[in-house]
Amino acid sequence: MKKQVIFLSILCTVLWSCSSSKTYISDLDPGTTEVGTAYAEDAAIAQLIAPYKKEVSAQMNEVIGTLEKKLSKRRPNSNLGNWFADVLKDEAEVIYTSKVDFALQNYGGIRIPGLSAGEITVGNIFELMPFDNKLLILECDGGTIKKLTDRIAEKGGWPLSDGLSFTIVEQHSEDVMINGEPLDLQATYVAAIPDYIANGGDNCEFLEGMKRFDTEMYVRDIVITHLRKEYAEGVVQAANTAKRIKTKQ
Repeated sequence: MKKQVIFLSILCTVLWSCSSSKTYISDLDPGTTEVGTAYAEDAAIAQLIAPYKKEVSAQMNEVIGTLEKKLSKRRPNSNLGNWFADVLKDEAEVIYTSKVDFALQNYGGIRIPGLSAGEITVGNIFELMPFDNKLLILECDGGTIKKLTDRIAEKGGWPLSDGLSFTIVEQHSEDVMINGEPLDLQATYVAAIPDYIANGGDNCEFLEGMKRFDTEMYVRDIVITHLRKEYAEGVVQAANTAKRIKTKQ
């Protein structure tokens, strides 16, 4: 019985995530329940969830892309991080209809260690990015960008798109480059950043006052949209392996 109840709970969570409802969880009391083969299937529960399971499985199993080689998550750089951040930058420029200097994603926001080569499904992207974080586009002065790269350096590195690079020296950022040019503390730059970070998450409270444009799209949905579009065009996904964050001992 417990096995079916747990499955129904997970199924309802997935269905809720797929909906456009603006309902939010106010509190959560986590716990762990071990589930094994000792629990027999409950026929009534199985019958209840069958139509929902079929619908969700069809949605999650949709193939939306093809991956040339395995992508793995690592610090300070990784092919998975580069690919993910590049997708955000490309789509941010489409939504914003103007140039975006760079995009980033916090390391903990990517929830699985990698994506296998071959077909990419909607379910894979839900596993990769299960959170309902939206993508914001911020206008930041150079001083704020330096605070941001210092924070990323302190954290050991985050996924960055092309357009931004720097060197970590004793948990601080040096040689910060934007589009191949040294960071100008007086200039204004445009960055695509998940709302969790833009709203002060991961100790980035200095971003809260920046001028912003809300894409009104979840990061996960932006990646799915990108993949569907390129899959229809026959594009095979490949990652840039450039070291956008260097380290100096």
